[in-house]
Amino acid sequence: MEALYEPLKMNYLLLGNQIPHAHWHCVPRRDAGTELAPGGPLPFDALDLGRQDEEQLQADARALRQLLADADGRSGVRR
Repeated sequence: MEALYEPLKMNYLLLGNQIPHAHWHCVPRRDAGTELAPGGPLPFDALDLGRQDEEQLQADARALRQLLADADGRSGVRR
């Protein structure tokens, strides 16, 4: 995620209160010009479904898959 988004920092949220599961949010934090809450906590409603552009989500997923595949090929690790 750091290679794709190049964040200033990364926030990790681990949730799973209502049913037994691990539910992660990995949120790249950026500079003040593009950040939703510069210097403060990310508003939880910023993570709501439907707020993200579907085409951008799909493009990001493809790019992340490619980065993982490239890393696996270099390290010899198979998933």
